[in-house]
Amino acid sequence: MKKTNLFKSFTAAVLVTIAFAANAQSIEAAESYGYSVYQSANTSSTDCINIKFSLKNDCYAKMYVIQSDSAEKIMLVEGDISTGLHGVMFKTGKNDSKTYKCILEAYDVNSGELIHTSETNISQK
Repeated sequence: MKKTNLFKSFTAAVLVTIAFAANAQSIEAAESYGYSVYQSANTSSTDCINIKFSLKNDCYAKMYVIQSDSAEKIMLVEGDISTGLHGVMFKTGKNDSKTYKCILEAYDVNSGELIHTSETNISQK
């Protein structure tokens, strides 16, 4: 991976962590969830979907959505992220009626081995 891509990944991870630190629960609470991804019931606007995810361990994580009608992959998170509960707002467009598949992948920081994957369907409620 080029240094610029690594920097972008790190920057994205930092921004996600900082932006949602106020909404995050304690690390102990997040660890009880293990690895998970889900649509939060707390939606803040008519053009975004609030997605929460928890990581059991520090890891390299990727989270993306796939549009059901076009199979287009949209990357939301990619980089080294710490243990705990995190969140991201996925901007879909005003009153979007599409269903998206949201996929979380976690990789071991040392070996790069895939250690967890989970998915859920999301849509504006």
